[in-house]
Amino acid sequence: MKNEPSPIAFLTTDEDAELWGFDILEPVGTPMAWVHDWKKVMPGFDRPMQSPLDLVAIMEGMQGDLSRLEVGDLLAALCFFYRADTFELLDDFELAVGRETVMQVLRERGIKAGSRGWTSSQHMYGKPLPLDKVALYQDTVHMLFGPNMQPNTWFDDEKVVCSRTDCTFSPPSDMREKGELCRTLCGGMTDAYMQCEPDLLTARLVDIGEEGKTTRCLHVWTYTPDVFDKLPENCRANIPETTRKILGERGAKGLQV
Repeated sequence: MKNEPSPIAFLTTDEDAELWGFDILEPVGTPMAWVHDWKKVMPGFDRPMQSPLDLVAIMEGMQGDLSRLEVGDLLAALCFFYRADTFELLDDFELAVGRETVMQVLRERGIKAGSRGWTSSQHMYGKPLPLDKVALYQDTVHMLFGPNMQPNTWFDDEKVVCSRTDCTFSPPSDMREKGELCRTLCGGMTDAYMQCEPDLLTARLVDIGEEGKTTRCLHVWTYTPDVFDKLPENCRANIPETTRKILGERGAKGLQV
């Protein structure tokens, strides 16, 4: 994390292009980023978070000496347990009150969280929130949620793109079939951003799917409706209906509601 963004290379390998989301939306002008390597951004971010936490290996490494625990171990473990416990609790809630109620609660929770975060940034940087500060806000909140977050966020002259390869809000590896839950929470956050920013257009273009068969998730933020004209058809179709309705009202074309 730096105190100012810097240019990133227009990457040429398919793997790197997918990592940054250049395979979905190409940069206009010079793409800029606040963070270039998330595995090195903070202790613990280099841990593989889709696998169950290996407590045996950690205890063997300690040899009974708690002082051997590193900050990265603590952050990674805290983030893993938060993630696992959250989805286990949601499982229990669903058994008690049903899936529909859980989904309603998650969407409302997403709206509250998205509104709080966006208005905090507006308080700091004004309205409309500049694109570089949109990227800064995304990197800040992703960092605060700990090592589960592996986003690559960049901005250019017309948009911000965040391409995540892992996320605290998505299910752990043994509960990937719960993907619909995090998609609902995220949908509430996305729509809340536009409630706070009258000229903003934002959407989740790629996500893990209801069965969580992938860990990839990609978002875009822009004040230029034409950005949505450049999207592949499968990305347009993936935008949730509530989000598509708002985007259409704000000038984005080719989105069926």
